[in-house]
Amino acid sequence: MPLQPPASSLQPAPQKSRLSAFISRFGSTLVLWFLIGGALVSAHPVPFFIIIFLLMMAGLWEFFHLLHMKHARGEAAVTMALSAVYVSVCFWSAAAGKGTDFAQFDMLAIFHVTVAGFLIHMFSPVNPGRSHIQVMACVFAFIYISYLFNFTTRVSWFHDGREHVSGLVPGRTYLLFGLAVTKFTDMGAYIVGSLIGKHKMVPHLSPGKTWEGFAGAIAFAYLAAFTIVGLWGRGVPLLTPAHTALLAGLIALGAVVGDLAESTIKRSLRAKDSGHVMPGIGGVLDLIDSILVTTPILYFYLEWIKP
Repeated sequence: MPLQPPASSLQPAPQKSRLSAFISRFGSTLVLWFLIGGALVSAHPVPFFIIIFLLMMAGLWEFFHLLHMKHARGEAAVTMALSAVYVSVCFWSAAAGKGTDFAQFDMLAIFHVTVAGFLIHMFSPVNPGRSHIQVMACVFAFIYISYLFNFTTRVSWFHDGREHVSGLVPGRTYLLFGLAVTKFTDMGAYIVGSLIGKHKMVPHLSPGKTWEGFAGAIAFAYLAAFTIVGLWGRGVPLLTPAHTALLAGLIALGAVVGDLAESTIKRSLRAKDSGHVMPGIGGVLDLIDSILVTTPILYFYLEWIKP
C-alpha cells in the first residue's frame, strides 16, 4: 500500500496577497525590461542572440520538465541540441545579410527533430503507451517553442526599406513595439482583472481570467502601441495610425490566445506554473507564452505592409 503524505502536506499553501504578488511580478518585470532595454540600446547582435538563445533553451527545458523529463531525457537532449543549432544558424545567417526567409532551415530542422525522435526508440525497448507520446513531444516542443520563438530573430533583422548601419540590428524598434504591446496586454489583464474582475472568461483553463481583465488587456495594448509610436515614430515608420490600431488589436488578441494556449498545457499536466525562476511570473515559459503567438503576428504583418 503506498504511503500517504502527512495530513499537513495535503493542506493548500496560503495564497500570497494581491499586493505582494503584484510587487513580486513588478520587480521581475523591471529586471527583464532592464535586460531587454540594454540590448535594444546597444543595437549590437550579440546581446540579442544571447537573450533569444537563453530564453528559448530555458523554455524547452521547462516544457520537458513539465512532461516529467526522467521519462524523456533523450528527447529533451535531442530537441534542445537541434534547437540550439537552428536558432544559431538562423540568427547569424540573418546577421550576415542573407535575409530572414528561413523556410529551408525550418523544414530541415523539423525533419531532423522528427527522425531523431524515432531513432532514439529504435535502439531501446519500446515503452507501450509512452514512446509515441515522447516522439510527438519532440516535434511539438520544437514547433511550439523553438520555431515560434525564433520569429523574434525574424523581427530583429526585419528591414523596412530604410538605410541602416551595418552590424547593428535593424528591426529592434519593431521588436520593442511588439514586446511592449504584448507585455502591456498581459499587464492590463492582470491589473484590471485583479481589481474588478468578476465574470470568468475560461474557468476550465484559467480560473483567474475574466472578461473585465480582457477589456483591460485591450486598453493597455492600445495605450502602449500609440505611446511608442507617438514617442518613437521615426523608429517605426511603417506604423501609421491605422496600421498601429489594427496591429495593436491583433497583438492583444494573440497575447491572450498565447497565454491560454500555455494554460491548456499546464492544466492538462496539472501544473500551476512552468517554473519558479521569476517571482510573481513563474517560469520562462510563463514569460514567453504570449510572445510565441504575437511575434509571428507582428512579423507577418510587417512583411505585408512593407513597401
